[in-house]
Amino acid sequence: MEIETKPIWKGTIKPSSPTPKSLQKYQLSFLDQRAFTTFIPFVYFYTSNPKFSDSLKSKQLKKSLSEVLSIYYPLAGRIVANLYVDCNDAGVPFSEAQADCDVSQFITNPNPKNLEKFLPRGDFKDHCLAVHVTYFRCGGLAVGMLLSHKVADGLSLHLFVSNWSNVARNGGSGNVPLPKFDAAYAPPLDSISLRPAPTGFVEEEVARKILTFPAAEIAAIQERYTDGGHRPSRVEALRAFIWARYSSIRSDPSKMCIVYNSINLRSRGDPPLSRYHFGNVVFVSGVVAAAGDGVAKLMWNVREASKALDAGYVGGLKKRETQLEEIRDQVEASKVEERFLFSNVCGFPLYEADFGWGEPDRVRFVGLPYKNMAFFMDTKSGDGIEVLLQLSEQDMEKFLAHSMLKSNL
Repeated sequence: MEIETKPIWKGTIKPSSPTPKSLQKYQLSFLDQRAFTTFIPFVYFYTSNPKFSDSLKSKQLKKSLSEVLSIYYPLAGRIVANLYVDCNDAGVPFSEAQADCDVSQFITNPNPKNLEKFLPRGDFKDHCLAVHVTYFRCGGLAVGMLLSHKVADGLSLHLFVSNWSNVARNGGSGNVPLPKFDAAYAPPLDSISLRPAPTGFVEEEVARKILTFPAAEIAAIQERYTDGGHRPSRVEALRAFIWARYSSIRSDPSKMCIVYNSINLRSRGDPPLSRYHFGNVVFVSGVVAAAGDGVAKLMWNVREASKALDAGYVGGLKKRETQLEEIRDQVEASKVEERFLFSNVCGFPLYEADFGWGEPDRVRFVGLPYKNMAFFMDTKSGDGIEVLLQLSEQDMEKFLAHSMLKSNL
């Protein structure tokens, strides 16, 4: 169904206390510089809580955001030339709207296209964060956010939201774990600050579909792809499942394709980086899939590429410009014509975002403007996985027509 929203307020939320002069230049890391020039879009949906009116929710969200921005001070600044954030306390765009429908319609059976209506709208080119809140006639609400991928990754966003909701729920920031802002693990390189990332993705119109895999179905897929005594993880199994079906509908299987996998590096250092490390602490490994390569071979290659991102790799990020160029060289040498990205936020604290009126009933990733991507996230129960799939219109029709997917639609 089509929905209409009515704007009711638009402004800027600034930090409750000024950023010290010593912190007013937040240096981007090397991995920040090479991140997608886009925004990470998430929407948190909440059902009605009779103890909280819309006006009380609005006041609580704005006040707590102001307070938490004093901790996450770079988010209230502006990005300068893909080099650093000017932490000038300019503030975060914040808008509110009303929707003449019930929130349950977007919790139980969402249309990915409609999800975009719950995100901030405007030109946020040099901004780090923007927030949009929608109030439903049933008393529920949606909190939509855009976080610049130039300053942080998905885990950073959800840690921020968890801390923001903690401040709102407890009336202060006393119990909030402090984020770690430090680009020393991957110092910036001026020579590549304006060069594009080597992934080769370009913005275009895509078709989106949300597929839900319950625990029993995931276990069956894991069993199907168990090989040589190695039982794949839930994410590995679903990655193989999605890739097998995509491979079967490719218009030209002879085309070389590089399969990217986004990997969180925080736990791979020695010693590990803090789980509260803010920024792009992820690396996208790439594996070339040649014509005739089976799913088992791809799974093995992806697993080995992931293992290579070990403590030694993380410790050597200061010298890693050549590593990113290796992906470019690999793509050019193999004449890759297609790309597919798998990204995974399973295990992230998505459902800890209780602002005082209860945990979210559903968290949705809205998607990025690139085709051939699959984003995995836990269901609220934690035992299932939701996949946001993005393909061209033609490929999506073929993909959804596959008989083995009918139970997931």
